[in-house]
Amino acid sequence: MTSPRRSPRRSSRRVVLLGLVSLLTGIVVHAQVVGAADTMGRGLECSGIASGYGWFQDGGGLVPDALWGVMIAHFPSTHLGTAFTFEQNIRLPSVRNLGGDLVVQCPKQDAKGLIPFAHVGGGAVLFGPSDVEPMLSFGGGIKQYVTDRVGVRFGVQDRMSVRYPSAHLISFYGGAVVRF
Repeated sequence: MTSPRRSPRRSSRRVVLLGLVSLLTGIVVHAQVVGAADTMGRGLECSGIASGYGWFQDGGGLVPDALWGVMIAHFPSTHLGTAFTFEQNIRLPSVRNLGGDLVVQCPKQDAKGLIPFAHVGGGAVLFGPSDVEPMLSFGGGIKQYVTDRVGVRFGVQDRMSVRYPSAHLISFYGGAVVRF
């Protein structure tokens, strides 16, 4: 008797669910430990990012690949901000991701402590000059500042196709962040 095969959609849902549970747990613990947030959570951030990702589609399974890119974020308050991301596929340079997100973060009084964040937004995957796939996205992660201005960022993001809801692009990313 053969065991039933897990669908890629179920696997991606489990990865996303695990990431959200981890993020929410971190936010709850953070809220219980921290009082007022520091003002260093505000301002403009620029991140160079690299990510490994998998493309999940009905019946197709995982297609692993990698991206590089840049993220620019603006935080007018310590907890809310916006981010714009440009990423390019390493193996297929004609494939690019453009996106914009609303970001919620939980900065601590200690500017060098872990900062959990979550983001939700939309964008598009560009397959060459004329083929555009609209996407919805959400994710979360952590930032850690080494100095008052320089740090690192790690996270996970799920981009879901608007036209094909069963297609997901799951990214695990990391990179340097500079705060202005």
